[in-house]
Amino acid sequence: TGEVVAMVGGREEPTEPETPVEPEPTPVEPTKPATPTVPPSAVTPIVEQTTKYLVNKIPTATFGSEWVILSTARSNVEVPQSYYNNYLASVAETLKASNGVLEGPRTEHSRLILALSAIGVDATNVGGYNVFAPLHDFEKVTLQGINGAIFALLAFDAQNYNPAVAQLN
Repeated sequence: TGEVVAMVGGREEPTEPETPVEPEPTPVEPTKPATPTVPPSAVTPIVEQTTKYLVNKIPTATFGSEWVILSTARSNVEVPQSYYNNYLASVAETLKASNGVLEGPRTEHSRLILALSAIGVDATNVGGYNVFAPLHDFEKVTLQGINGAIFALLAFDAQNYNPAVAQLN
Protein backbone atom coordinates (compact mmCIF):
# COMPACT_ATOMS: atom_id res chain seq x y z
CA THR A 1 0.00 0.00 0.00
CA GLY A 2 3.00 2.24 0.10
CA GLU A 3 2.72 2.77 3.88
CA VAL A 4 5.77 2.60 6.02
CA VAL A 5 5.43 -0.29 8.45
CA ALA A 6 7.44 -1.67 11.32
CA MET A 7 7.45 -5.13 12.83
CA VAL A 8 6.12 -4.93 16.39
CA GLY A 9 5.71 -8.21 18.31
CA GLY A 10 5.69 -10.20 15.08
CA ARG A 11 3.06 -8.08 13.38
CA GLU A 12 3.29 -5.13 10.97
CA GLU A 13 2.16 -1.76 12.30
CA PRO A 14 2.08 1.59 10.47
CA THR A 15 4.67 4.13 11.56
CA GLU A 16 4.73 7.86 11.29
CA PRO A 17 6.64 9.02 8.26
CA GLU A 18 9.82 10.84 9.17
CA THR A 19 9.70 14.60 8.77
CA PRO A 20 12.48 15.65 6.44
CA VAL A 21 15.05 17.83 8.14
CA GLU A 22 15.95 20.95 6.20
CA PRO A 23 19.70 21.38 6.00
CA GLU A 24 21.10 24.52 7.56
CA PRO A 25 21.85 27.11 4.88
CA THR A 26 25.53 27.45 4.18
CA PRO A 27 26.67 31.01 4.78
CA VAL A 28 27.90 32.67 1.61
CA GLU A 29 31.27 34.28 2.00
CA PRO A 30 31.90 37.42 -0.02
CA THR A 31 34.24 36.71 -2.88
CA LYS A 32 37.20 38.76 -3.88
CA PRO A 33 36.87 40.64 -7.16
CA ALA A 34 38.25 38.65 -10.04
CA THR A 35 41.78 39.48 -11.01
CA PRO A 36 41.79 40.87 -14.53
CA THR A 37 43.36 38.47 -16.98
CA VAL A 38 44.02 41.20 -19.51
CA PRO A 39 46.66 43.76 -18.56
CA PRO A 40 45.44 47.37 -18.43
CA SER A 41 47.98 48.29 -21.13
CA ALA A 42 46.04 46.07 -23.55
CA VAL A 43 42.71 47.69 -22.65
CA THR A 44 43.80 51.33 -22.80
CA PRO A 45 43.91 51.59 -26.62
CA ILE A 46 40.45 50.04 -26.84
CA VAL A 47 39.05 52.50 -24.30
CA GLU A 48 40.66 55.40 -26.16
CA GLN A 49 39.28 54.21 -29.49
CA THR A 50 35.80 53.70 -28.04
CA THR A 51 35.76 57.12 -26.38
CA LYS A 52 36.80 58.85 -29.61
CA TYR A 53 34.13 56.87 -31.47
CA LEU A 54 31.43 58.01 -29.01
CA VAL A 55 32.46 61.67 -29.20
CA ASN A 56 32.57 61.51 -33.01
CA LYS A 57 29.16 59.79 -33.22
CA ILE A 58 27.57 62.26 -30.77
CA PRO A 59 29.55 65.47 -31.43
CA THR A 60 27.13 67.58 -29.37
CA ALA A 61 25.93 65.71 -26.31
CA THR A 62 22.49 66.82 -25.13
CA PHE A 63 19.96 65.58 -22.60
CA GLY A 64 19.41 61.93 -23.51
CA SER A 65 23.14 61.30 -24.03
CA GLU A 66 23.66 60.21 -20.43
CA TRP A 67 25.31 56.87 -21.20
CA VAL A 68 27.75 58.59 -23.56
CA ILE A 69 28.57 61.20 -20.91
CA LEU A 70 29.01 58.55 -18.22
CA SER A 71 31.23 56.43 -20.48
CA THR A 72 33.44 59.23 -21.74
CA ALA A 73 33.83 60.79 -18.29
CA ARG A 74 34.92 57.49 -16.75
CA SER A 75 37.22 56.54 -19.60
CA ASN A 76 40.17 58.64 -18.39
CA VAL A 77 40.54 59.80 -21.98
CA GLU A 78 40.73 63.55 -22.55
CA VAL A 79 37.44 64.94 -23.81
CA PRO A 80 37.09 68.71 -24.32
CA GLN A 81 35.37 70.41 -21.39
CA SER A 82 33.12 72.15 -23.91
CA TYR A 83 31.59 68.73 -24.67
CA TYR A 84 30.40 68.44 -21.07
CA ASN A 85 29.47 72.14 -20.85
CA ASN A 86 27.16 71.79 -23.87
CA TYR A 87 25.59 68.72 -22.29
CA LEU A 88 25.06 70.52 -18.99
CA ALA A 89 23.43 73.50 -20.74
CA SER A 90 21.04 71.13 -22.53
CA VAL A 91 20.19 69.40 -19.25
CA ALA A 92 19.48 72.75 -17.56
CA GLU A 93 17.16 73.72 -20.45
CA THR A 94 15.34 70.37 -20.25
CA LEU A 95 14.89 70.67 -16.49
CA LYS A 96 13.58 74.22 -16.85
CA ALA A 97 11.10 73.15 -19.56
CA SER A 98 9.82 70.30 -17.37
CA ASN A 99 9.84 72.28 -14.10
CA GLY A 100 12.42 69.82 -12.76
CA VAL A 101 10.31 66.68 -13.24
CA LEU A 102 11.27 64.76 -16.36
CA GLU A 103 8.71 62.90 -18.45
CA GLY A 104 8.78 59.12 -18.31
CA PRO A 105 9.86 56.77 -15.57
CA ARG A 106 11.94 57.97 -12.63
CA THR A 107 14.91 56.10 -14.05
CA GLU A 108 15.25 59.19 -16.27
CA HIS A 109 16.29 61.11 -13.14
CA SER A 110 18.54 58.31 -11.92
CA ARG A 111 20.29 58.05 -15.28
CA LEU A 112 20.77 61.83 -15.34
CA ILE A 113 22.22 61.82 -11.81
CA LEU A 114 24.70 59.09 -12.78
CA ALA A 115 25.89 61.15 -15.77
CA LEU A 116 26.07 64.40 -13.80
CA SER A 117 28.02 62.69 -11.03
CA ALA A 118 30.49 61.28 -13.57
CA ILE A 119 31.37 64.82 -14.70
CA GLY A 120 31.51 66.15 -11.14
CA VAL A 121 28.25 68.12 -11.15
CA ASP A 122 26.21 68.32 -7.96
CA ALA A 123 22.79 66.99 -8.94
CA THR A 124 21.12 68.79 -6.04
CA ASN A 125 21.34 72.06 -7.96
CA VAL A 126 21.26 71.96 -11.74
CA GLY A 127 19.81 75.14 -13.14
CA GLY A 128 18.11 75.65 -9.78
CA TYR A 129 16.53 72.15 -9.76
CA ASN A 130 17.26 69.28 -7.42
CA VAL A 131 17.31 66.24 -9.72
CA PHE A 132 16.97 63.97 -6.68
CA ALA A 133 13.61 65.39 -5.55
CA PRO A 134 11.40 63.19 -7.80
CA LEU A 135 13.18 60.08 -6.49
CA HIS A 136 11.48 60.53 -3.13
CA ASP A 137 8.13 59.47 -4.58
CA PHE A 138 8.61 55.73 -4.00
CA GLU A 139 5.39 54.79 -5.78
CA LYS A 140 6.54 56.51 -8.96
CA VAL A 141 10.10 55.22 -8.59
CA THR A 142 8.83 51.63 -8.46
CA LEU A 143 6.31 51.91 -11.32
CA GLN A 144 9.04 50.31 -13.41
CA GLY A 145 9.43 47.49 -10.91
CA ILE A 146 12.74 46.72 -9.29
CA ASN A 147 14.72 48.54 -12.00
CA GLY A 148 13.34 51.85 -10.76
CA ALA A 149 14.37 51.13 -7.18
CA ILE A 150 17.79 49.78 -8.18
CA PHE A 151 18.62 52.78 -10.37
CA ALA A 152 17.49 55.16 -7.61
CA LEU A 153 19.89 53.45 -5.19
CA LEU A 154 22.70 53.67 -7.74
CA ALA A 155 21.97 57.36 -8.22
CA PHE A 156 22.03 58.10 -4.48
CA ASP A 157 25.27 56.15 -4.18
CA ALA A 158 26.94 57.83 -7.17
CA GLN A 159 28.68 60.43 -5.02
CA ASN A 160 27.50 59.40 -1.57
CA TYR A 161 24.49 61.70 -1.79
CA ASN A 162 22.37 61.84 1.34
CA PRO A 163 18.70 61.08 0.50
CA ALA A 164 17.70 63.75 3.04
CA VAL A 165 19.00 66.46 0.68
CA ALA A 166 16.06 65.87 -1.68
CA GLN A 167 13.18 65.83 0.80
CA LEU A 168 9.88 66.87 -0.69
CA ASN A 169 8.17 69.93 0.75
